[in-house]
Amino acid sequence: RVLRAVNSWGVAPTTFDSLDDLLVAAGFRGKNVDPSADAVLGRLVERAATDELAARIVLQRVIPPMLSIGRRRGRTRSIGYNDALGMALSHAWEVIRTYPMARRPRKVAVNIVRDIEYFAFVRSERRRPQHSSLPHDSELLLNNRTADMFTFDDPYGSLHGGSTSDIEPD
Repeated sequence: RVLRAVNSWGVAPTTFDSLDDLLVAAGFRGKNVDPSADAVLGRLVERAATDELAARIVLQRVIPPMLSIGRRRGRTRSIGYNDALGMALSHAWEVIRTYPMARRPRKVAVNIVRDIEYFAFVRSERRRPQHSSLPHDSELLLNNRTADMFTFDDPYGSLHGGSTSDIEPD
């Protein structure tokens, strides 16, 4: 039943005898850059926007590079492989379902993997913090601290322009 549905999508000129055949046609365990595999994966990604099975097949296709991301990011961030892979997986589904095929139609697998890594590990570090104003009480606190600064003992005479140093100039 699943194969019948997959073959009805017309993502490749041939029909598939198994989902493994479809994964291989989409570039799984293949060369780094294969235009025909990229075209099959592109059609799967277009379908994945509205079809969960297609999204699941695309996810399976990008699992190997995601494992590499998990190993690398788990080491560099000291969070461990499992947590890093979990972070990548948590972003993968959304990236696959919302991938902009019209804007980025080539090297689809590479771009999906880059987007996953970006959203999981880079984006949060690049976001600028939101600046907020201090609450009203903190202004009062700052004014009291400023007043306290002028009531301390002035051992160096800096408030009066002098110095209490015991060293006499020659």
